[in-house]
Amino acid sequence: MRRRSEQASAYGWSVTMPYRPRSLPQSFYETASTGPAHSRLAALPDGPAVPDFTPEPLELRAPPRVKAPPYHLGPGDVVAIIHPARVAELAGAGAQRDTFTVRDDGTISIPDAGRVQVAGRTISEAETAVSLEVVAYNSKHVAVGGLVATPVVVPLTVTPLTLGQAIAAAGGLTTRDRELGTIRIYRSGDLYKIPLRNYLARPDFRQLVLLNGDAVFADTSYDLDRLSRFIAIRSTSSA
Repeated sequence: MRRRSEQASAYGWSVTMPYRPRSLPQSFYETASTGPAHSRLAALPDGPAVPDFTPEPLELRAPPRVKAPPYHLGPGDVVAIIHPARVAELAGAGAQRDTFTVRDDGTISIPDAGRVQVAGRTISEAETAVSLEVVAYNSKHVAVGGLVATPVVVPLTVTPLTLGQAIAAAGGLTTRDRELGTIRIYRSGDLYKIPLRNYLARPDFRQLVLLNGDAVFADTSYDLDRLSRFIAIRSTSSA
């Protein structure tokens, strides 16, 4: 074949030879295939593995419904004290009331009365020792982060705080993704999940009562490390 091509080239001829693949011996098919000859080599190869990106239905795992416990005073709370002897004076003159911050040891130091233990007591229990009212709630709170307008720490008061109120305090959600959006509540080592579609469709989820130390985190693609960092920051800020 090669010699004929060289001769044709020498005379300026153009020779086009058709391509004919060489056939493989029958022994090749018998060795390469465990089935009948040609059975596997004649079949099309398997298609490439394509990941399934279809999102699975999000799991609903709502926290148990709880009743908010009575508010107990704690370090950081600010209380106002009115001495009985000065009630008429303060009422008539419009003077400022005396305010005190609950110390780390749970006491407030009142002039002429000394230290009074108030932490761990409800307001009504504390009033058996001294007449007071709370003017700033600082000892208990809920953290809200993730896909919200402004991450925030929401203080708890004598009025129970609901999930809807906590999210509203953070400026509301910044995602409306009903397929992938999730609101997660971290409470005492447990992680609860409320898909966004459930949260928006059922008012009872927005009325869930939150407890001191809860962390609320909204997202669309669950990232455990990101949530863990948020919880760690929340824990540090509450220490």
